[in-house]
Amino acid sequence: MLLYWFSSEKKDVLFFLTIGTSLLTNVLFIPNDLYFIFIGLVVFIFHRFISILHILKVMKIKDFIPVLLASVPFLFVFF
Repeated sequence: MLLYWFSSEKKDVLFFLTIGTSLLTNVLFIPNDLYFIFIGLVVFIFHRFISILHILKVMKIKDFIPVLLASVPFLFVFF
């Protein structure tokens, strides 16, 4: 994150949120307490939504129908 901060002219907040929630998720999955695992799952879902938003922002997809059709099986299994 520091390398990105110092080397990039344009700093993207979604990138920092994605990396930050990924870090927090990994830390919350370490303990063997169900409370921390539940909080980790909530942060993980938030992380996935931020990641998808970041990818959509970077790629600038014009047609969302193929993206939605490709996402349905993964969302069905995930939820």
